[in-house]
Amino acid sequence: MNKIAITSVITLVFLILVVFFLGGFEPKQTEPVEVKPFKTATGNFVIEQDVNLPTLGRHQTVGGVCFIKLQRYPVCMQHEMRHCIEGDWHKGVKSSKDCYE
Repeated sequence: MNKIAITSVITLVFLILVVFFLGGFEPKQTEPVEVKPFKTATGNFVIEQDVNLPTLGRHQTVGGVCFIKLQRYPVCMQHEMRHCIEGDWHKGVKSSKDCYE
């Protein structure tokens, strides 16, 4: 065999090994996600920033209006809006889920 043919065979074997090894790895799933039935949501939101807030965010619903305070807008806005829509979805556990996505 000439030098080009040997180089081609080595390259082909290398590429096959790379595809074989990389094909076997799947992305790691961090946490199971609970899928809740959802059609639509409407609501009234008041969003304020409070740099002195001791947590990343806080919510409270009064009279159908959800008041959201964020330490740094928009960090945790999605998290707090989920509370307005879904209620206390991580009851008893401090969480920053959805805050940095």
